[in-house]
Amino acid sequence: PILLDHLLLTINRIIQESRLKEEAELAGYYRNLSRTDELTGMYNFRHLISLLKSEVTRHLRYNRTMSLAMIDIDDFKNYNDTKGHEEGNELLMRLAHVFRRNTRNCDILARYGGEEFVIIFPETALEETVVVAERICRAVAATLEVSVTIGLAGLPRHTADYNELIRMADKAMYWGKQHGKNRIVVYEDSMSTCR
Repeated sequence: PILLDHLLLTINRIIQESRLKEEAELAGYYRNLSRTDELTGMYNFRHLISLLKSEVTRHLRYNRTMSLAMIDIDDFKNYNDTKGHEEGNELLMRLAHVFRRNTRNCDILARYGGEEFVIIFPETALEETVVVAERICRAVAATLEVSVTIGLAGLPRHTADYNELIRMADKAMYWGKQHGKNRIVVYEDSMSTCR
């Protein structure tokens, strides 16, 4: 009877440990799912905003620079209409791969929505970010059938507010779209009337 009790306790402990491991894996899966875009594997909008708030606070506290890129695929609607939504989704996944290959591990990549993406460049001046944006544009042109327009804004150069940083990068990107697409534009105060 003692041997049987010991055996039952051991089996029960193994079952409980297995169940706890499964629950932990499932919790991790759902946590990841709540933070990432399912299609691209990049962070989603909600998690981007959370990370951006933290990054802005940290950079202001330590008096550091940072940059933000707003990226839009040129004529994506036409691409989707011509090639179909499956091809459009494939393009988004391939574009995410291009971004990963051309940025640092510390850079924060997110799908902002639709065909728009944001990259946060911690501890990076705008001049350095322009170089990365140029590299991204060349890589997109070399590997994909589309081009991108990139708007850039920096902290503290342009603003100390995370919402303003996004708005300014978006305005720069929109200005680039209005002036020929397939370009990189750094925000300027004269763009405040765009959109």
